[in-house]
Amino acid sequence: MPFVSGNSALIDARPLFERVGLRVGQHVADLGCGVTGHYIIPAARIIGGEGKAYAVDIQKSALAATESRAKLEGLTNITTVWSDLERIGATHIPAGTLDLAILSGILHLTSARTAVLRETARLLKSGGHALVIEWKPEATGVGPAAAARASREVVRTAAKAAGLTEQSTFEAGPYHYAMMFTKP
Repeated sequence: MPFVSGNSALIDARPLFERVGLRVGQHVADLGCGVTGHYIIPAARIIGGEGKAYAVDIQKSALAATESRAKLEGLTNITTVWSDLERIGATHIPAGTLDLAILSGILHLTSARTAVLRETARLLKSGGHALVIEWKPEATGVGPAAAARASREVVRTAAKAAGLTEQSTFEAGPYHYAMMFTKP
């Protein structure tokens, strides 16, 4: 069932994870996880106890809420990590270990998009994927003002500058688009 809250309005995470091939035993991080754990909770279920899930945010209250939800749902494979994603090297996850990094609705919030994506690339293993989910650039009736949104071209340019290779672009619900990038 889709979840409706903030930047994850009407997005069902499961089809996105199927599309990117998330599977048991992988390492995944939700960079900018927010308070609901909307992506990291289902990702942690998919990767199971052999996998490692990281919920990353700059707001400690968001991390506490996500940690509480994980405990309530009996998930023991989620680690919360406080980090400023705009600072390269600030995220305390071993470099080159992630199979998947999820960045949902965070790139429109920063002018340091390339830095955020460089930090993402640092954390990804070779062949690892970055799944970027952003608000569609046109006004949709929900979400930030159209002028504040990050277009596909803006995301594409920042990802390329960060050393990531675009794999695909697709719809992620009525209000969002998704882009998949790979670390060579």
